[in-house]
Amino acid sequence: MREPQRLFARLNAITVNWEDYIRVTGPVLGSDAIAAGLAGLERVPYLLLRYLWCMDETVVEELYCLLLKEIVELAYKRKWGCRKDCMKLFRLVKMALCELQTVNLCKTCKGTGVIKLEPCSRCYGSGIKRRTQEAYAKYCGVSASNWERSWQRKYQEVLWRIVRWNEKGIKHLLSRL
Repeated sequence: MREPQRLFARLNAITVNWEDYIRVTGPVLGSDAIAAGLAGLERVPYLLLRYLWCMDETVVEELYCLLLKEIVELAYKRKWGCRKDCMKLFRLVKMALCELQTVNLCKTCKGTGVIKLEPCSRCYGSGIKRRTQEAYAKYCGVSASNWERSWQRKYQEVLWRIVRWNEKGIKHLLSRL
């Protein structure tokens, strides 16, 4: 399990020194409280937050199944023409979850997004190191040109959907805690 204070620091753009906070107040919020705050939420956002925020590995199989079902429906609705590429759709879902779960800080600016009062040229001011397009293509099992031509847009839609479910779950969680 992750430390809940660090999890909630991800909700806030302001950097928080939780070590000082814990010394004064002691740990006040556990993953059980987070899970309880998710009660009444739709199934996909519920499982997503249980997985991302509570590191509950017991929900990962059901989460992948539900996400893949939603993305296959999206692919059919948008006429992506990838009925035989269910494994590639699964990889898109897996990449998006991985991207949400892990934060790769830019080594150049050390995650600040700024170098000498200018936006970092490596991460474009985001503070997060992005994977290369070639890395995405390789993981998805397509050529770099095919990724750029077809799969990159699909991945962005998948990521956007999952981010929206995450935001919905966070909004629900914050209203309950």
